[in-house]
Amino acid sequence: MNLATHIKDHPDDDLIQEKMGRQAWPQLAFLGADGSVLVKQAERSVAGFTKTLDGLTTQADLAKKAAAGDKTAAADLLIAEIASEKLDLETATKKVKEAKLDAEQAKKAQAALTDLEVASQLKLVANPRDPKRAEALAGVRKHLQAMRKEGRIPTGGRARPFWTELLNGAKADKDAKAFQELLGEAKKHLPDDAATKALLDRAETDLETLKSH
Repeated sequence: MNLATHIKDHPDDDLIQEKMGRQAWPQLAFLGADGSVLVKQAERSVAGFTKTLDGLTTQADLAKKAAAGDKTAAADLLIAEIASEKLDLETATKKVKEAKLDAEQAKKAQAALTDLEVASQLKLVANPRDPKRAEALAGVRKHLQAMRKEGRIPTGGRARPFWTELLNGAKADKDAKAFQELLGEAKKHLPDDAATKALLDRAETDLETLKSH
């Protein structure tokens, strides 16, 4: 554990920011033995942590097989690395285009790229202290809306943040009609779990408030 004390000259006070980037708190990640960030945790639940840990274990196994010349394992490893956001969007997109993927692998790769695109957008507004955040947020919400209209909907760990940001945008605009439409779509796409229920319950309350004005 690393605690930011904000005490002048305190050792390693900026360690988390150096490794994770300047983002909102708390920041959760799986670290390697050397202190490197293996993957940032998107889903804040026991199921989410378990899924990430299982994914990291799978990646380690795939890496060994890929190193031994297993082409299928190499393709699956690429998809896993995209899903765990080890690669930036530009690099990941390029690697997918260059890889010889079968139909099922290509489908999984595109889904992972969609999640990574959402993550890349949200990263632009991750720092709540950024004086230009409000301006950037408008651009991010516009980008996410474009993805939605194109049918590029995230299904992984970035699904809830995706719908949350779109709903927040409609709420900020005081657009009850758009909010209701988004809420209906979110219900169809989000997983049926406690975190989703909490999100949808809040959204229902927000919708009633919007309709009353």
